[in-house]
Amino acid sequence: QAILKTSPDLGRGDPLPKNFVMPTTFAQATNGPFGPFGPQFLDAHTKELSGLEQAGVFVIVPEAEATSPLVGNKTIYSIKTLADRSIDKFKVRGVAQGFSQVDGLNFDSTNTYSPVVSIMVVRMLLTIFAGIAAVTFTHLDIAQAFLWADLDFPVFN
Repeated sequence: QAILKTSPDLGRGDPLPKNFVMPTTFAQATNGPFGPFGPQFLDAHTKELSGLEQAGVFVIVPEAEATSPLVGNKTIYSIKTLADRSIDKFKVRGVAQGFSQVDGLNFDSTNTYSPVVSIMVVRMLLTIFAGIAAVTFTHLDIAQAFLWADLDFPVFN
């Protein structure tokens, strides 16, 4: 693993060492040999939590008040690089550990639907529209996206 000089100026545009290992915990991301990018990961962590709060994705429930098993979560840390391995941005994602959910208790599998687009369909549409001169393509980077549905039943009683 690489040990880099800790500096708030370190970040976008700097080269990422080939042997740099991504942190797996908040403590690793902000301290020690994993944490040369501590300020950058802390900023990305704050942005992720703010976005989740603003979208109303979660509600903090005291464990004693929960009537069904709580779904765990994990934080994923990553550094996105450009083609020359220079740092583009720091990403932190909070993900639910869905494998801990129980069918019928945490969700109803008969009502679960997740729309997914096949990469082959996307390629086909791009091929069709690439030949049309009047069509322009625009790249869009979405920071956070959620499938949203109102629940008609309480998750916690």
